[in-house]
Amino acid sequence: MNNSTVNLNKFKREAKIREIKQAVTDKTKATIEWCTANKEGLAIAGVVLAGAGKIFGQAAKHHDRKVEQKLKDLKTYDHSTGAYVELKRKLRAGDIEQIQNLRTRTGCSYTDALMKLNLVRR
Repeated sequence: MNNSTVNLNKFKREAKIREIKQAVTDKTKATIEWCTANKEGLAIAGVVLAGAGKIFGQAAKHHDRKVEQKLKDLKTYDHSTGAYVELKRKLRAGDIEQIQNLRTRTGCSYTDALMKLNLVRR
């Protein structure tokens, strides 16, 4: 590549950069002018957006809590093996009674009792 081609490419690149800078400056000035002309509308929009953000944040937090609680309900800890067991569904009072009866009669672990009652997700 000769020197004049390099200079021409460099000039084209610098011209493109100047065009982009000018476009950004023009858009910025137009936005500032619009904002100064519409201060009242912006104040109302700001309040509305802040309220919507608060509502969205509370809804997201509520959703996260529900998902976390569902995960807690579907896992149980077996102290004898020291591991968490994933369940097919939330344990009911009758299931807990059956588990206790199995454990006292057979002496099996908590996980084995859950498996015999077909409550463990594989």
